[in-house]
Amino acid sequence: GQKIYKERIQNYGRLGLAYRKLGGNENFESAVKCYENSSIVARNYSAFLQQQEDLSLDGKRAVAESYRLMGEARGSIDSHRDYKATYQFKKALADYEQAVRLWSQIAEETQKPEDKKELALCYYGIGKIYFQIEEEELFEKSKEFYQKALELFEELLSFLYTNEMWANLALSYTGLAACYTKKPPAEPEKKYIVDDLYGKALKIVERLI
Repeated sequence: GQKIYKERIQNYGRLGLAYRKLGGNENFESAVKCYENSSIVARNYSAFLQQQEDLSLDGKRAVAESYRLMGEARGSIDSHRDYKATYQFKKALADYEQAVRLWSQIAEETQKPEDKKELALCYYGIGKIYFQIEEEELFEKSKEFYQKALELFEELLSFLYTNEMWANLALSYTGLAACYTKKPPAEPEKKYIVDDLYGKALKIVERLI
């Protein structure tokens, strides 16, 4: 029973990722449908686990991963071309909130860097969505979550010293810098902060090339 649930969650996730990589809004819509199916299976899996009184870490991870991937898929819709983007962004935030809740519980229980990385990816995704909504009052929320992601990625580099982690850190610096260009601090502080953040991102990219 558990193996079948896990395989279905993973297969829907892989199919959604394939659609996302094809690009275009039509394929993003297909990706969202795949992740929605993944989430439905994940919720059923969660109910199954509770009935079995087996709230294993693997089970929690499967459900949490499904929520994060669905939030990521919804957040990938082009806000300038798709009139449904704002609606999808709001649903994405709800998905990410569920993912954060679960990954926070898992990371607190295990203290494993791999689980904390998933939490950091959620923070980054939430920051990106708040930025994409392009409402002035939400840029502060975007900065808050980009900063959370940045700090956690920096902490995890001591344990997960990989190109993926450096790339995630660079994306967090870039996202935070973009927020400051949208809602800048007072001059002359603005230029220093933005240049410093973009400069740190550039150094990481140069290191990865």
